[in-house]
Amino acid sequence: MTRTPNDDLNLNLIFTVRQTWSAHLNRPLTLCTRHTPLDAQIEGRAWTGGNLRACLDVAKSPANYGHGGAWINYRDPDEEDWQGTLGFITIPSLESGESCTVKQQMDIDSVVDEADLANPDGFEVKLNSAFLRHRWPGVRWWNWGDLEGDLKGKVLGDRTDPSLNSMDRETERKKLPDNLVLPYAAWEDFEDEEGNEFVWLEVEFDETSMGVKVVEAEP
Repeated sequence: MTRTPNDDLNLNLIFTVRQTWSAHLNRPLTLCTRHTPLDAQIEGRAWTGGNLRACLDVAKSPANYGHGGAWINYRDPDEEDWQGTLGFITIPSLESGESCTVKQQMDIDSVVDEADLANPDGFEVKLNSAFLRHRWPGVRWWNWGDLEGDLKGKVLGDRTDPSLNSMDRETERKKLPDNLVLPYAAWEDFEDEEGNEFVWLEVEFDETSMGVKVVEAEP
């Protein structure tokens, strides 16, 4: 990366996301991007665009990364439709062989300053596991469907499992709005009546570090 004095320089990152296995080969999958590196800034949605740096490890070359063990619980939006506040993307079906891309941008100086890399000869960047829990995603909402297809015009949100308040799930489910789509397997147990575990969303990501070198050019 080359810049002249007084120039702003951005670190451009492109994330490619695809399904690598699916219980429904022909179905796209939609997820909330909050607290993932896919959380791009969306105008008018207050809770977007603030999570990329937390999902990256930055270290002076050669990289020496550390991982914290703290777990953080975040509050949910007050809005009934989370699309008014949070970001969502649709990942094409496995059968299609297609993927989706998310472009992110960070100011290079802020990356260097936050990582305490004053005047570095070079540094490395890689995804960390801050947004995962033992290789499982910290994704608050996901379900089958396409934002521009069967989910278009729907309300994507969540409701507290009524069984936690000693209420009957099926009775309360009938009271939900017809256009409300809950997260996959919401209000369900982790196993079916035969003891089979539900299929959950599992994430695999490339942990290869990317080398970055900033070269000051003559004016």
